[in-house]
Amino acid sequence: MANYVLRNDNLMENRVFGDYSFPLEVFYNTLSKMVHGFVDPHWHQELELTIVQNGEMEYQVNDKIFSLKQGKGVFSNSKCIHTARPYPDRDCIFYSIVFNPILIMSHENSSLNHYIDEVVDSANVQYVEFDSENEWQREILNLSDEISLLFLERKQGYDFRIKGKLFELWYYLYEGVQPLLKENDLPGTKNIQMIKHMLAFIQDNFTEKLTLGAIAESANISKSECCRLFKAIMKESPFTYLNNYRIQKSIPLLLSNTFSISQIAQMVGFTHASYYAEVFRRTTNFSPSGYKKVMVANQV
Repeated sequence: MANYVLRNDNLMENRVFGDYSFPLEVFYNTLSKMVHGFVDPHWHQELELTIVQNGEMEYQVNDKIFSLKQGKGVFSNSKCIHTARPYPDRDCIFYSIVFNPILIMSHENSSLNHYIDEVVDSANVQYVEFDSENEWQREILNLSDEISLLFLERKQGYDFRIKGKLFELWYYLYEGVQPLLKENDLPGTKNIQMIKHMLAFIQDNFTEKLTLGAIAESANISKSECCRLFKAIMKESPFTYLNNYRIQKSIPLLLSNTFSISQIAQMVGFTHASYYAEVFRRTTNFSPSGYKKVMVANQV
């Protein structure tokens, strides 16, 4: 992740991580410095490990929400929707290791590949939380830190050493998720696909007057099913998500000193400035002008 996420109409991130010779990248981020102050929901074919270095944030993978702070991290499996959001008055410094599993796979008939395939293809291993208080999870956190440092320094042979540490990291991950691999696959893949369609529709049309029917129609489901899926996976209603997204999109406009509150409200889809201010306060605990003053003061 850079400080923004480019994606297609199905929320899939439009970028190549690393290159064909070494398909891995490490991204170093501060949540408040992201373009919208949060990480847009997105997914990709690659695997991702996100590790918090300082502060705290809310991190979500599919329908699971984590409270991540220093000493914790999360593994997001291939094709899983993930996003990161700030807590009020708190920032978060974190890094993400994103890599294609082919980096640690061998030739077609290798006995090693099943260790990767079992995890990547499992509907039960959509995410794994890491806590430094757990022994095998602590090993993964330590190896992630070593990979991050090697990538940052990029000394001769760094790619060779990173690949070796990824093998070791995967060993601990594979051993740690054995109980999940032995369970019957959980349902829900189709639901995640429908949520992907609806989130993409909202993000592409948030400036317009959206109805529940239009959001549901984007995934070819009923309005009641739309509400049920949002509550089950996103933990909020479609309109709560829509309004929160509009508020996040309004923040760069607010801090630009270019537009009035009324103009910003209309630009992000609110009919009235008063309702925009009400939702803004409910979302951030500040009025738009109060939020702007705090952010300007923090930059001094």
